[in-house]
This record gives sequence, C-alpha cells and structure tokens, in this order.
Amino acid sequence: MDESPAPLTPRVTALVTVLNQKDELRRCLKALEASTNRETLEILVVDRGSRDGSAELDSEFPGVTFLRMPRNFGRTKAWNIGVRTAAGELLLLLSPLAEVQPDTVARLAARLESDDSAAAVSPQILTPAGEPVTRSYPLPTTSLLYQAWKNGGEIPTLALPETEGTLDWTPFEALMVRKYFVRGINFFDERYGDSLADAELSFQIRRAGKKIVYLPDIRVLLHQGPKLVAPPAVRAILSADFLSGVATFAAKRSGFFAGIGCRLRAAGACLGAALTFRDSGYNLKLFFAVISGQKIDGFQSVAL
Repeated sequence: MDESPAPLTPRVTALVTVLNQKDELRRCLKALEASTNRETLEILVVDRGSRDGSAELDSEFPGVTFLRMPRNFGRTKAWNIGVRTAAGELLLLLSPLAEVQPDTVARLAARLESDDSAAAVSPQILTPAGEPVTRSYPLPTTSLLYQAWKNGGEIPTLALPETEGTLDWTPFEALMVRKYFVRGINFFDERYGDSLADAELSFQIRRAGKKIVYLPDIRVLLHQGPKLVAPPAVRAILSADFLSGVATFAAKRSGFFAGIGCRLRAAGACLGAALTFRDSGYNLKLFFAVISGQKIDGFQSVAL
C-alpha cells in the first residue's frame, strides 16, 4: 500500500508570459526554483509562440509547467490561459526579466493574506545595480491613455512612497494578486491585445474599493532586455495595439461611440502626420492599422 504523502496544494502560482526570451527566462526560473517553501509554489510559463529555442528549457526545469501557444495571441490572452490553469489562490504575475529573492514569494503572500483590503501587493523593483525602477502610474483615464499613445506609449509616473503605501497602477512586472479577484472581473478582457490589461486591473481594483499595496522592504531585480530596433511595420502594429487598448478602455468607461471616436481621432492624427511627410511610411502603416482595428491577437500580419 502506497503511504507516500499527498502533494501539497500550491499556495501561489508564479505566472510568467514570455516571447523569445530564452536566456532571461532561464534566469527567472532559476531564481523561482530557489524560493523558500518551493513545494507550495507552482511555476507556470505561458510561451507566446517563441522561435528562439525556448522549448529546450522544458528538460532543464522539470518542476515547471510550460504552456506553449502556436503563435503570439497577445499578452492578455496568455495571462488568461495562465490564470485559468493556475492551481494557486495567489498569482504572482512576473516578467521574464525579473529575478526574485528566495523569500520574495513567501513574504508577498504573507502580506497579501494578512490584509483583506488589498487585492494585490507589489515589491520594490530594482536594477541589478540597485537603482529603483518600480513603475507607479496615475489611475488610468481615457485622456491619460490617449496622450500616452501619442507619446509613443510613455506614461507619466508618480513618486513612489518612501515607506509602505499604495499604488494606483503598476504593470505586471512583479505583482501578486488574488486569483478570485481576477475571476471576479471575468478574467482579463481580451479586447486588450498586448497592452493595458494592467491598467484595466488597476482600475477594477480601485472601483471595488480595494488597493494595491507597495512593499519597499521586499525586493525584486529587473534586468535589462536586449534593445532591438523594430522595423516600421512592427512599430506600427505595436502602436496600433496600444491604441486598440485605449479605445477598449474608452468604450468600457463611456460607451461604444467613445471607443470609435478614439480610433477616428488617432487615425486622423496618423494621416495628418503622413501628409506632412513626418515619417510618412510609418504613419501610413499606422493609419491603416488603426483604422482597421488591428491588434496583437494572433492574426497580425507581421512577425513580432
């Protein structure tokens, strides 16, 4: 008779979405594998159609679950696949560029479980040289997001609390959130392709009267990814995807015609820029991508 103990139910699922980041993912997974109470941590990777040999990591990390998408359907769909698969009741949404400390996961989980008013907790994120890089943004609004699109996706930041405090909006670089909250909002809205699912979650947390707690005493390192110069067609689809997210946010907050108006306004800006010969090739590609509602959803015409 087999009297071996039953496996422990995971307390936390560390969820990483990745695209062509084999070396960065290896470092991220090594750090997670060294976590305190590893037996109660599920590590789940959703690969968005990588072509860099990332599948070779399966044999290196037998304790990690890999889910591989045939092509890039966008980060939002990848997060949803991961959330629906996750066994843990707490989700650590993690960038493959992140490197946790051995006690990071346990300390974040303990803090989140101790505070019913918190839907999520965020550590302090630092460069390997110790420079702070935690991103804190204002609570998203349509006007803020549209202006960010015009600025190439750059969003104004807020000063971080010097001690424990709250954040209005922070990206999914190292954010622990309660799974029941994500299920409660019917998962992430897949009308967001690659962009702004984090803005939607932050908005929903505030609307529910909950908060994102910032914990500067818990630290995660964020490494620099390789800097690549994208061709105009790739830049155009990435920008169109961000704009699609802005239009989705506008429609959810202010109605269908607000979303359409957002797209038309952006298309006019692209066409105007093209007609004045400001990077006209790129702006024409962006105009057609915006007017047709293109986003990163698996049907994009360019390889990312």
